[in-house]
Amino acid sequence: MIVSGQKEMNENPSVEAENQLDLRYQLTAEVAKGNSKAGFTVIVQDNYYGEKLPYFLELMAPEKVEPIVLTPNADVIRERECYPRKRA
Repeated sequence: MIVSGQKEMNENPSVEAENQLDLRYQLTAEVAKGNSKAGFTVIVQDNYYGEKLPYFLELMAPEKVEPIVLTPNADVIRERECYPRKRA
């Protein structure tokens, strides 16, 4: 988790925001593969948009990966946006 210096992702992310996202995916893949090699079943949960999903799947090679894509409809998304999550 980045405590300071994090660049926000948005519709037009900065180069640094893209670099931070790529680093997050790289580190996630390393941890997931390490746990898999140690004999654990691993689930990775994140948001992968556009070309980022194939990028992440490449990082996971040669591990067997079964992507599951959740695509809520627009009504569900609108409802979620009306009720922001409470932070503990």
